[in-house]
Amino acid sequence: MYIRLKQFLIEKNIKNKDVASRLGMSEGNFSKKINNRKGADFNLIQVRKICKMYNLDPNIYFFSNKSFLNDNNIEYKT
Repeated sequence: MYIRLKQFLIEKNIKNKDVASRLGMSEGNFSKKINNRKGADFNLIQVRKICKMYNLDPNIYFFSNKSFLNDNNIEYKT
């Protein structure tokens, strides 16, 4: 699940259907990808488009291995 991306969209009042439309996919398909349901995920072209549309850093919104809770420099041992 792309928590940071979802949070960004909520904060900016951007609807999933608007992003989906700009990517040329259905709202349902976008929802599956942003929530990683049924193995669905964004491909690199889609990641690039989303980042370009909203001026986002892909390393923060798509490729970060840190959990949302670790943003406050709290480290957990696994």
